[in-house]
Amino acid sequence: MKTTLATAAIAFLCHGAMAQGTPGGLPPGDPESAGVSRERLQHVMQILEGEVNAGRLAGAVFGLERHGKVVWLQATGYRDKAAHAPLAVDALFPLASMTKPIASVAAMTLVEQGKIALRDPLSKYLPAFKGVRAAKEPQGGAPGTPGPIATEPLARPITIQDLLRHTAGLVSGNLFTRTPVRAAYIDAGVYREPETLAEEVDKIATLPLAYQPGTRWDYSQSVDVLARVVEVVSGKSFDQVVAETVTGPLKMSDTTYNVSEANQPRVAQPLPLPNGALPPHQDTTKTTGHFQGNSGLVGSAPDYLRFMAMLLGRGTLDEVRVLGGGTVDLMRSDALGPIPHDTESGEYLLGAGYGFGLGFSVRLADGESAWEGTKGAFGWGGAYGTQFVVDPARDMAAVLMVNQLNQFPHILELFNTLVYQTMTD
Repeated sequence: MKTTLATAAIAFLCHGAMAQGTPGGLPPGDPESAGVSRERLQHVMQILEGEVNAGRLAGAVFGLERHGKVVWLQATGYRDKAAHAPLAVDALFPLASMTKPIASVAAMTLVEQGKIALRDPLSKYLPAFKGVRAAKEPQGGAPGTPGPIATEPLARPITIQDLLRHTAGLVSGNLFTRTPVRAAYIDAGVYREPETLAEEVDKIATLPLAYQPGTRWDYSQSVDVLARVVEVVSGKSFDQVVAETVTGPLKMSDTTYNVSEANQPRVAQPLPLPNGALPPHQDTTKTTGHFQGNSGLVGSAPDYLRFMAMLLGRGTLDEVRVLGGGTVDLMRSDALGPIPHDTESGEYLLGAGYGFGLGFSVRLADGESAWEGTKGAFGWGGAYGTQFVVDPARDMAAVLMVNQLNQFPHILELFNTLVYQTMTD
């Protein structure tokens, strides 16, 4: 397969970096000694390079750690194709929904401090949700149903646990089929860029739930609501809490909501669509005060490798403990049980063989899913194409960084295959 100048240059630079210690400070390791095929890792890069050559991606970074060492961290393609700027392994990428696991860990540090309890009603912290009602029909009725949404009182309150596992009855209005409740989110201006998280969550509190709490898994704005709870409890802005509890202790210096002017040249840029327009993307040149739990963070592959290493270490990395081991065990355990995920988002993002924990999807069984993986593995992805998986049984974690929203469905199907075909034991 044709090798681009960018790929060759980055492979050479990465080889030198690996010899001296990987970016991000994790120790380097030999793939074959760690039970990972070097040939298959190169095969991953050939596939990603093919995506670049086909014009689907500007570039990609792939990293894999096993048994406490980074055995692979390489980039292919361009940080900015129009400028012919090659992609480096420490390039910055909008994380989109890969913000959620970081936000969930931040929230769980307050649970460990006894400041939040998972069974607490949401209204204990955000009184605006005391009067919320649920749609009588799931999602408020069929897509395109005219007229107001018929509602009923809640059978039980929304809990903090519901927010972490997407069972609060909230939805994401700008994704999937536009049902009446999702349309209400759009009409209320939830997605018109608010100045603060409080402004967004106040709007959500005026809207009906799509389901009674605890009755369905549906991808939602719930981690934004959770982040607002964290702000109220801590008395600090959510970005400050994330920095103090997660990114700071883990030395994830590249992971932030606002990218400095000095770091703007490190941000990976998407390719234009066939019509010449850019796909929807996060404009990192703008400064925001809207610090979400659902999305908004920008980070690098080396930083996310550190985050995953902490999770593999059951809450600790480099002798720094972020969470207790039991807390991580709880987060990576299925929290749904009999609660179905037969919603449109559940079928698409989870599917057979998967449940959901407190911040991550969780693989429940071997063989049921069409995706490769191991029972007990957990992870998530972001709309711009970033993906990660942590596999405790194999003592392995992997991350893929891209910035191309219109390729998300393709990458979602491809990622686990890329990762697991590299394993030799």
